[in-house]
Amino acid sequence: MSIILLIVGVSGSLLQAQDKYTTNQPSIKLTTGKESGKWQFNIYMEKADQATAWIDLNNNGTYDKGEEKIKFNVLYKPSITAKTITIYGKVTGFFCSYNTLTDIDVSKNNHLTSLFCDENKLTQLDVINNTKLKKLYCNGNNITTLKLPDNNELEELYCFANNLSSIDLSACNSLKELYCNQNNIERLDVSNCRMLIELSCDRNRLTALDISKNVELTKLYCFSNDLSVLSLSTNKNLIELYCRQNKLTSLDLSENTELTNVVCSENSLNSLDVSKNTKLAELDCSVNKLDKLSVTDNGQLMAVYCFSNRIQTGEFARLLTSLADRNGSGQGEIFVIDTKDTGEQNHCLTDDITKAKQKNWNIYDWQAANNNGKNPYEGEKGSSIQHTVLENSVSVYPIPARSILNIRLPYSLSGKSLTVTDASGRVVISSSVCLSKGLLDIGSLVNGIYFLRIGDEVIRFIVQK
Repeated sequence: MSIILLIVGVSGSLLQAQDKYTTNQPSIKLTTGKESGKWQFNIYMEKADQATAWIDLNNNGTYDKGEEKIKFNVLYKPSITAKTITIYGKVTGFFCSYNTLTDIDVSKNNHLTSLFCDENKLTQLDVINNTKLKKLYCNGNNITTLKLPDNNELEELYCFANNLSSIDLSACNSLKELYCNQNNIERLDVSNCRMLIELSCDRNRLTALDISKNVELTKLYCFSNDLSVLSLSTNKNLIELYCRQNKLTSLDLSENTELTNVVCSENSLNSLDVSKNTKLAELDCSVNKLDKLSVTDNGQLMAVYCFSNRIQTGEFARLLTSLADRNGSGQGEIFVIDTKDTGEQNHCLTDDITKAKQKNWNIYDWQAANNNGKNPYEGEKGSSIQHTVLENSVSVYPIPARSILNIRLPYSLSGKSLTVTDASGRVVISSSVCLSKGLLDIGSLVNGIYFLRIGDEVIRFIVQK
């Protein structure tokens, strides 16, 4: 009789538990690609709701003893006994990163405010029913389709490193942080995201980007796209700008007076005015087509990258002179040349570099990023005489020259024949000049004295290697 009563008691307790731990409550369903090992997730829910929560760990569709023993608000790592499990209860915050998930269904839990399902194997994600969601981190998957709620409260959306070709943000009126970089997005409309503070859309396929409505923006990372135009006139709160590796021919920063970091390298910029950006601490304008740069008004600058441009000795003298005196403060760094770049057209003289060093600046040769670009550079031999082009005269520099001779001449001589003779009068170079400023390759010449003839003008120069 006692055994029967015991069995009845146990059965009754199980039935009571099954009445308590039901499937008739909000749920989240997960499927992993792993055959064994452990799950790992953090589950957050209100204290009052934890009493009825449980996890169907064996995927049999019903409660079994022990499945209610959940660790809340800490990393919970139950063993994998089935590839699909269901979490029952009013989960508000769920962290399930690094589980090799191939599917996640959160459509039956509209209590979620935070979902972190990053670094898995998901190919699609549907959160249409999760209208209370404020934070969604689904980066590092293989997602091609992301469905967001029509009316949502999203403030943080991190969906970078996926395979998205588009993303609908029309209902994201509360969005403050958007990281959709490293996808295949060709068009991005953030016009309704008026509260946006941080935007990272780099490494996509964007040919245009309109951020005129995003006046609260402080950080913009749009590098490695196909942008030919970037208008920042309304983004007066911008602090960080990374727009390198695009197709920009101009960049107006006159309205962005809060900028501290600007990286606009690897574009086609012919000029750059940073006179209004007095808070600038780092400027990278390397690998462009700049023939001059002034940082006279940038007293807080600590790092300048300007290698692989077209800045000649006279303009480089002015640039180094314009550097702030950093004696008594942190040492500055300026990367003036890349001797590993065969297209390098910068020329900087030893005298000018010495003057910059006296103001507590380190002068570096980038050398294709060898040693992180920090290769001390002493400059080209020669004095820092300013070469001024008179209306009807020709000038050349540097003197002495090494491999490239820079030629400045008036338009009246453009197209005239050009010859270089050695001291004996033998013609060693014959060419023509079609621009008012040109470059002549003299790499084949040996050390010595030479004469450049253009029209009636004769200029003496020295080659010293």
